[in-house]
Amino acid sequence: MFSNSRSSSSTTLSEDVKRNMLSCLPADSKVLATASAKVYHAPFNNKSDEWTFSGLSGTMVFGRNRLTMHADRKLGRGLGESSEQTYWFRLVDPSKGLVWIHQIPQALDYGLDKPFFHTFSGKSRMFGFRFDDDADASRFLKKVASHVRPPAARGRKQRLAQLALPPKRLAPALVSAPAPGSFVHVAHVGFDARGEVEASHAVGPGWRMMLGELPGFGAKPPAAAAATDDAKPSGTQKKRGPVRRKPVVAFA
Repeated sequence: MFSNSRSSSSTTLSEDVKRNMLSCLPADSKVLATASAKVYHAPFNNKSDEWTFSGLSGTMVFGRNRLTMHADRKLGRGLGESSEQTYWFRLVDPSKGLVWIHQIPQALDYGLDKPFFHTFSGKSRMFGFRFDDDADASRFLKKVASHVRPPAARGRKQRLAQLALPPKRLAPALVSAPAPGSFVHVAHVGFDARGEVEASHAVGPGWRMMLGELPGFGAKPPAAAAATDDAKPSGTQKKRGPVRRKPVVAFA
């Protein structure tokens, strides 16, 4: 038990470490759990081997500030409400003092990755506590779980409602027009009047060979298609205009 109405779930800290720790904490705070630990971090959706040691270690403290009442705020308990009480993690180095602080939001996904390693999400990355003792880690986890609620799970109705929303349309103003003179003719390919493949020099010979083999797979060049149409009864004939090649364009 700590003095000044402070308590801890750890019994492994020496009296000197406890006194040094208490001197680094706010006077109105209440200690809920302590344990020797190291701080790690990793990007979101990380793999198990992507954790990086931050270089920070010492006594990890889970605590809270004294409850403060605000009559001019909406009824509730938490940040910005009538009953404001904030929880936090603070790391105290034996020689450097307070070296790291993390304010805990209203909901925190604090969980067990391994008996000695706990993880949770920060604003820009994942954090991990690597504890020196498994028993201290277990007590620390129980204290956090009993005071900080996890994020609310999304219900099935919420997911279905989100899926039912129409997709967002892209406003035409967000699509920029191409810069003047940025179109460049790269190559063209097509059939000439005799139904033979005609391509510019930029088209590789492999493409020309493949296009030349298309009639063998049932593809008809324009000349052959026009001849087929001419053989049909006059009532079903279709007028065909001249064959036009569409140039292939690309941005500069």
